[in-house]
Amino acid sequence: MGRRSKKFGGGGKRGTRPTNYAAIEKSNEKFESYYNGLKVVPEDEKEQFWEALRRDLPNSFRFTGSRKHALAVQERLKDFYIPNITSIRYEGELVEPPKPVPWYPDQLAWSMTTPKQVVRRFPPFASFHKFLVSETEVGNISRQEVVSMIPPLLLDVRPGMVVLDMCAAPGSKSAQLMEMIHAGEEEQMKSMTDRLENKDAQVARQQGRVEIADLLNGEAELDGFEDDGRSTGLLIANDSDYKRAHMLIHQMKRLNSPNLLVTNHDATMYPSIRLPSLPVADGKRSPNRYLKFDRILADVPCSGDGTARKNVNVWKDWNPANGIGLHPTQARILVRALQMLKPGGRVVYSTCSMNPIENEAVIASAIDRFSQTRAVAPASKPETALSRPIKQKSGQQFEEPFKYLDSQLKEFDTIFKFYDLSPQFPKDRFMVRNADGRPHKTIYYTTALARDILTENEGTGMKFVHCGVKMFVKQDVQRPDVCPWRIQKDGLTLLEPWIGTGRTVKIYKKTTLRKLLVEMFPKVNDGGWKELGELGEWARDVDMGCCVLKLIPTNEEDGFHEHMVLPLWRSLYSLNLMLPKEERRAMLLRLFNDETPLVNTTHKRDAATAKKEEESLETSQALGEDGRESEDVIKQEAIL
Repeated sequence: MGRRSKKFGGGGKRGTRPTNYAAIEKSNEKFESYYNGLKVVPEDEKEQFWEALRRDLPNSFRFTGSRKHALAVQERLKDFYIPNITSIRYEGELVEPPKPVPWYPDQLAWSMTTPKQVVRRFPPFASFHKFLVSETEVGNISRQEVVSMIPPLLLDVRPGMVVLDMCAAPGSKSAQLMEMIHAGEEEQMKSMTDRLENKDAQVARQQGRVEIADLLNGEAELDGFEDDGRSTGLLIANDSDYKRAHMLIHQMKRLNSPNLLVTNHDATMYPSIRLPSLPVADGKRSPNRYLKFDRILADVPCSGDGTARKNVNVWKDWNPANGIGLHPTQARILVRALQMLKPGGRVVYSTCSMNPIENEAVIASAIDRFSQTRAVAPASKPETALSRPIKQKSGQQFEEPFKYLDSQLKEFDTIFKFYDLSPQFPKDRFMVRNADGRPHKTIYYTTALARDILTENEGTGMKFVHCGVKMFVKQDVQRPDVCPWRIQKDGLTLLEPWIGTGRTVKIYKKTTLRKLLVEMFPKVNDGGWKELGELGEWARDVDMGCCVLKLIPTNEEDGFHEHMVLPLWRSLYSLNLMLPKEERRAMLLRLFNDETPLVNTTHKRDAATAKKEEESLETSQALGEDGRESEDVIKQEAIL
């Protein structure tokens, strides 16, 4: 299986010449005679088949994340960039713009055949390219081949399911599976949030009595969302290579899901995962329980000769022995997958090879072993719009331990009181990653099933590499009454419905957000709050610490089209949107088509305040004052 880059563009180092793939002749007598002899396509389509393999593979990408947010980013592409591209002519002909993949749900997958010389020559394409790069950097777009999007769709994953991706790196398919596990979660959480905001529910919330069943008022609760509207599903993504497992983590962390576990095991011998024993009658021995999966993706290592359009080395290096050597490994992975499957579950076996030895022969060997308990389902029926490739344009380590925190820790008392968090929010799913099991810097949050798996399998030899989403990070503060634990953006959407109104603020105008995106650390004291528009008076009066900024959609011209929540930090003298610089730039480009350089307002103030601070130094020392803005800024900048 080939390794795929997540970024658009790229190239070699300066002063070096890239490999001239065009110089490789796309011809190999053994390769062609082998597949012609197997009659993988009808005789009258043979010529078209080889012509298709010699054509360059189109670029393709997918909008990622929650469905609502992915559609919002996609809307920018359709409404702004595509209209500017469709009018371009090159060598007398209209250039074909990017097009949605017709069979992919909600048009969230796109492909383009535009030559590089056209992209470089015309400004609308250059602007479009910047959009792709910035959104890819922050994880809203993923570079993924069209053909690799098919296996996750065939799995038919639904919220509440337990899913295993046996050979997951680099993670594009795992990301698809995770999105399916969370499908519909936004609507369920929104429904619950609306009910929480009603006065009667607020009273119940403060008393810790509110239940999702009460909030639904008799409406049917969807399967998979029994955890107060959150998805109860779990994805375990595995890779046998430790470095590739970390590449997988990098790809998946951008989805900010507590429903993910990453492991590092040989898929042919994937270990059984223990679950907590169920309560039994006195005197009886509790039987061992092991995790079984609803869905398993076995996207196995293969010779990759189906990637000839992208990997031209296939033409040069192809040999029939490649597939023969991989067959035993592929068969063992599929057998292990079937052993771990729940009754009624589904395994999708996939390769990027055309070789029957790696495909039909592997399936046949599994059928021989499991013919009484397993059935093979045809892959063509669920996705009726799919066509064959000829007719479309596709082609030794140490890990910190996972330690769950005691729900009675004093840190939780501080956090829950400061943010007015509902007692309904579970305290028994927070963990840290250090040997002493104390919250020193970062607190993570996981699902209940992930917690049970991690605690039950500690010391058993299971190699867990990653789990959980960052929820709280410790911040230096200058006052003892301020909660030092700030909410991390990764976990904010999970926490939002349960946070009280005292640490939240709503804005309705994009101009307010733009100022916060462009200016880092805008001043609040000495009248600086007056320049913050609708946010000004609140910023002036709110106490120091972390806050939640809610972007409320309206029908106004200057209004938002999408609900978002972002973390803010109110320091002694300034306000700061807690977003990394690349995410600020991506939001500016997407929402405002704005490439304005970011401004650190503290640099502007340094020269103006230096003399004043020098003159007041003696007085400050005599009064015992500390926490000047320059110190405050240094501690804040460490966040970016």
